[in-house]
Amino acid sequence: MLVSTFELLVKPQLPATITSPPLISSLRRTVIQGYFLNIANVTNTPVILSLAFTAVTPSVDINQTFTFLDVGGINVEGDLTPDPAVPGGIRARFNNLTIPANDTIQFILQPDIVRNNGELLNTQNFELRGYVEIFLAVNSPTRIASLLVTPEQRATFFKALNAGGDPQLDQIIYNLPTPNGGSLFTITRE
Repeated sequence: MLVSTFELLVKPQLPATITSPPLISSLRRTVIQGYFLNIANVTNTPVILSLAFTAVTPSVDINQTFTFLDVGGINVEGDLTPDPAVPGGIRARFNNLTIPANDTIQFILQPDIVRNNGELLNTQNFELRGYVEIFLAVNSPTRIASLLVTPEQRATFFKALNAGGDPQLDQIIYNLPTPNGGSLFTITRE
C-alpha cells in the first residue's frame, strides 16, 4: 500500500551557480534532510511489516543511506536491503519491522553522512526522491492490521561546520500527504 513520497538531501539550499545579488551567498546554507515515519499498531495483535523505498533517478544506493528504528526511546541502527524482485536497484526494503500490539514505533531513513569519512557532507551533492510502500509481512501473526501512519520530512540547515564560527543551525519539519488523505491505514496480507 502506498504511503507517501520521500526526499533525502545533503545539498546547499541554493545552487552555487546563483551569485546575484551579491548578498545571496550569505543566505546559502546546507540542508540534511531525512524521512521519518511514525507507525502506531492500533490492533490487539503484534504486526510485522515491510517498508519498500522506490527511486528511479537516481536509484536507491543503500551505501548512501542508513536507518534507525526507535522503539521505546532507543534508536536501533539498521540498513535497507536491495529488493531482488525489482531489477536495477530501484527498490530497497526494510524488512521485519515488528510493532507490538497497541504500540508505536518511529522509522527514520537518513542520508549516511558518516560513512566514508563524511563523503556526503564533503561533496554536498546528494539527493534521492521516490515513494514509500508498506506491506504486512508473510510472517506477521495476523492477515489484516489497522495502523496509524504519519510520514514526515525533517531537515537541518547549517552554515559550514568546520569554519569555527556559528554553524547557524535551523530545523524544519513538515508532514507529507498520504494517498487516502488521512493517517488510518488498513492493510491486508496478499
